[in-house]
Amino acid sequence: MGNPPPDDSLQQSRQVSIRKFLTDLRQVLPEDQIVSGADEVSRLSAVTQHRSFPPQVYVYPACTDELSVIIRLANQHSVPVYVSSRGRNWGYGAATGTPGTSVCIVLERMNRIISVDDTLAFAVIEPGVSYRQLHEHLAKHHSGLWTDCTDSTPEGSVIGNAIERGVGFTPYGDHFGCLCGLEVMLADGRIIRTGAVFDDQSPTFHCHKWGTGPVLEGIFSQSNFGIVLQAGIWLMPRPEQHISILGNIQRTEDIFPTLDTIRKLQLEGTIQSKVHIANDIVNLAISARQDVAAVKGRLQPDQITRIRNQHGIAPWTFACAVYGTKAQVKASRKRIEQLLRHTTSLHVIRDRNVIKLRRIIQWSRRVPAVAWLIRRVIGKTPEVLSAVEPLHAITKGVPTEYFLKHGYFRNSANCPDSNVDPARDGCGLTWFAPIIPNTGEHLRKLIDITKPLFERHGMDFYLAILSLNPRCCVTLMSIYYQKEDPVSRQQADDLYLELQAATQNAGYQQYRTGTLGADELYRRCPEYGELLSRIKSALDPGEILSPGRYGIGGR
Repeated sequence: MGNPPPDDSLQQSRQVSIRKFLTDLRQVLPEDQIVSGADEVSRLSAVTQHRSFPPQVYVYPACTDELSVIIRLANQHSVPVYVSSRGRNWGYGAATGTPGTSVCIVLERMNRIISVDDTLAFAVIEPGVSYRQLHEHLAKHHSGLWTDCTDSTPEGSVIGNAIERGVGFTPYGDHFGCLCGLEVMLADGRIIRTGAVFDDQSPTFHCHKWGTGPVLEGIFSQSNFGIVLQAGIWLMPRPEQHISILGNIQRTEDIFPTLDTIRKLQLEGTIQSKVHIANDIVNLAISARQDVAAVKGRLQPDQITRIRNQHGIAPWTFACAVYGTKAQVKASRKRIEQLLRHTTSLHVIRDRNVIKLRRIIQWSRRVPAVAWLIRRVIGKTPEVLSAVEPLHAITKGVPTEYFLKHGYFRNSANCPDSNVDPARDGCGLTWFAPIIPNTGEHLRKLIDITKPLFERHGMDFYLAILSLNPRCCVTLMSIYYQKEDPVSRQQADDLYLELQAATQNAGYQQYRTGTLGADELYRRCPEYGELLSRIKSALDPGEILSPGRYGIGGR
């Protein structure tokens, strides 16, 4: 799997090229923007995957001109570079490069919010802008607009996640679909704008996604054809009313008809938000890590049931949100309750509910007897109820790191209360995410294919379902392992590759991928892989930009 290690002479040649590249780079870039010390590089290249390709050098351009210089020198010295927006893409490899890249360019200093248009509801931003930064800017200066976000770190890149085709929560949760008008640097340093606009002052550049002629935005998504320098991102006007709806599915078998009903509600427009569905392992990973820590190896069914009952966690849960006028929200809520009441117990959350719940949870932490009373009266522990506030907030585009704590499922002792960073803290985690049609039949088929593989490899079956649109959904699986244990690492690798083969055999595409498994992406569609190689050869004949990313090119 992957490219063979280069021979000694090639390695020596590359080292000479890198030294010359750095010598020239230090003539034009401040020293604090170049990191080559072994300890710092080791810290920056920490990932939750054990199989990665750490670079020798990290470079942090602060503007387009500096990035242009770096790319020019990379071409001059034939030094391939890996480009990352902010490097928080942990479960897929983060900022560690691909085979053959020894320099990683991180764009986090290119973090200008260039403009916000209140009338047409869009912002123009650079790749270093984080979800937290954009949310805080809108809250302070443009309170009538919301941005969507992920349930991962607030420090993740808005553009980086969109280019990876990430998924959020609101009706604007298709992040790549909400990009409009890209400014891109090609491998030779030239800058182009998508849509055949005359210049960046075109009034429709960030409004008309398709532009004129062939649509080129897509080739810069999940690829290595160029570096996105800035982009328009569509924003959501603040609605008159908003509620979030949480559902508990108590019978495992009911998840399949529930998914079919949710699809119907999405297709008819009653549910416009993205829908997130989680099995019990997802909720145990977030709210019951301490109880799981005492269990060695994969949780057995009786252990899952015991911990679930202890906390009041259902076998399956889901969350969505409704937005609009008071009348629209009332009608949508009534329709959702009417269709889902036979399989799901529903809870409607409003801002005022969150405030009351926060006070109750704070009280339970001061008075232990209150926690017992909450469990008896409400049916859930304070640990589980603590997820309600961040979940309600995220459906309004408020980023949170609360749910990222699932990365510590098998490393709970190291989970901090804030500044959550599973890569820094040594967590072993790889994400695998096939896409399925949005039907109960396909969900059942996927579970029948994948769950036995988790069990055979001694891994807990973590499954979160994220709707991409009413017709298909991502089935996100977290593979947890012990990074310090070679047996556990091998189990994780073997499981990933078997999952990839089994889901491909069933015809399911992958949503995203990292370094692991990239070589297999086009094995069954070689014509498509060949086309991508031809585009790569035309745009980047020297393979300077991230060779091998998403299986495209590679030395």
